[in-house]
Amino acid sequence: MEDGPLTTSATNAAKESDAASFAAIAIESIHLRHFRGISECDLLLEPDLTLLVGMNNSGKSRILRAIAIALSAVQTDKDDLTSGSDAEAIIDVVIAPAPSEGPDEFDERTSRRLGTWVQRTGQSPVHERAAWRTTIRPSQEGFGARDTHTQLTWDVGTQTWQSPPTPTIMAMDQRSLIASMLIETRRDVVEEMSQRSSAIRRLLDDLEIEATRREELERHLDDLGADIVNASVVLRSMITNLETLNASISSVGSPRITALPGRLENLSQAITIEYDTGLGHVPMRLQGELDVPTTTRT
Repeated sequence: MEDGPLTTSATNAAKESDAASFAAIAIESIHLRHFRGISECDLLLEPDLTLLVGMNNSGKSRILRAIAIALSAVQTDKDDLTSGSDAEAIIDVVIAPAPSEGPDEFDERTSRRLGTWVQRTGQSPVHERAAWRTTIRPSQEGFGARDTHTQLTWDVGTQTWQSPPTPTIMAMDQRSLIASMLIETRRDVVEEMSQRSSAIRRLLDDLEIEATRREELERHLDDLGADIVNASVVLRSMITNLETLNASISSVGSPRITALPGRLENLSQAITIEYDTGLGHVPMRLQGELDVPTTTRT
């Protein structure tokens, strides 16, 4: 088969493959200016996990909200601007290839999505990065806010990211490269998990398990459910009574009791978050209600 441009079907297949797997990228840094009372803030993020620690009202939630806005996870509102100031709120985000033993370059799939947004920030060794600026302004009617996402370019002379005179608007395909959700810290996580429309519930609705592995797990789930029914005197009695009722009314079909859901998506509704307080794991919903000792480690 000769090399040539991808056909429509091949292109669609490539997009479906892209959507089914994670991009090997990480947020490297963010820069805030005039955002919700933060005059200026630069933050470097660790590739795997970054913890923000500080006193109440020190800006932790504001930083998380800024990242979520830059990644299009939440809509902007007027409170994202600094009260009493006419300055626009600025959020600069830099993304990098996920750490690996290979070159510090984006993989082919990510490069294809980002296109000309990929910038060489170093030549020897090669370093590739991509960055964009989210600018928040008051809406035209003055009651809300609107945002724009534009490309930043790497200035070799100053070794900094700059906004070009005519910046390129970020396309939806590029903005959707990173799927993100913001769990509001002012709301209880237990409440979030109980609401079907909440961000964390939407996240759990798709556990992203490979199809072959899903079939195997659901077979185990079905077998375990059958074992539970067979081991339960109550459930076996219910089946006997239902079968008697079914025979007496000449119903079509036969009754069945399942102890566990047959699909993994339904099983995810039973996912809970627990804490080990030193005396065993305690569900989050009981935190603060039990008189148990806690240990703080530094």
